[in-house]
Amino acid sequence: MAHDPQLVEVQSTKSFDDAAAAIREGLEANNMMIGRQVHFHDMLSMAGVDSERMLTFETFHPRFGKVLYANDKSAFIEPPLRLHLRETDDGVVVRYRLPSSMFAPYQGLSAMGTELDAIFADVVGRVAE
Repeated sequence: MAHDPQLVEVQSTKSFDDAAAAIREGLEANNMMIGRQVHFHDMLSMAGVDSERMLTFETFHPRFGKVLYANDKSAFIEPPLRLHLRETDDGVVVRYRLPSSMFAPYQGLSAMGTELDAIFADVVGRVAE
């Protein structure tokens, strides 16, 4: 089941640390769990690479797992969903795959995808403010 999820990219005027805090606060405000935070710049430094700061938030919530389980167990390949924060020469950027486009190929998950789109838009909107 091949699909090409839509990529969303939003520029932020916040500092990297403030943008990361806004993502954490937004996920918490939307009752989303942060399963893991991956600090890619730290990992790259272990390999001798001096990179810009990069942080990926892996997030989901059991209430959505319940929907997956009831409708299309094949969709469990998709979570956790990710928000990727990165410093660039032009400032801080946050990127993510649009949840509705990730779950579009699966049966019975369009309403959940739309709900997750709204949650991600709210979280990323806090970064863009």
